[in-house]
Amino acid sequence: MSEPDERDLQQLRYSPATRRLLTDLQETDQINERVDGFRLAVSVAVALGCVPRRDQSRQDWSNYAAVNTIDTDDAALRTVITEVFPDFRKIPYRAIEDLAEQGAQILMDKYLEGDKLILPELLETVGQAGPRPH
Repeated sequence: MSEPDERDLQQLRYSPATRRLLTDLQETDQINERVDGFRLAVSVAVALGCVPRRDQSRQDWSNYAAVNTIDTDDAALRTVITEVFPDFRKIPYRAIEDLAEQGAQILMDKYLEGDKLILPELLETVGQAGPRPH
């Protein structure tokens, strides 16, 4: 049996809930750009031990941004994902898209008070998570 044809994304998408979160954070001046919140969500998911899912339903998701808009000029996000999740080396942006969703959900569930991020608590939790074993 051959492996499924998995091609990486050129355009990242997000769910309506993540879109609302990022828009709210930007409109309340907690982030400068939605891309900052997207990267924060990915970072939170990685730091707290989330694992990318291949079977995430993306039925109602909308296009957000090209991968070169989300990633840094030196492809730091892609590099982190390929090192931490070797199973996603061929499709790091699929992993990044899913991790952003997981991280956004964590932020909404645990680190929002009204429409404000509870940064001290978030930073404490991430700091206590420590390095992840490979």
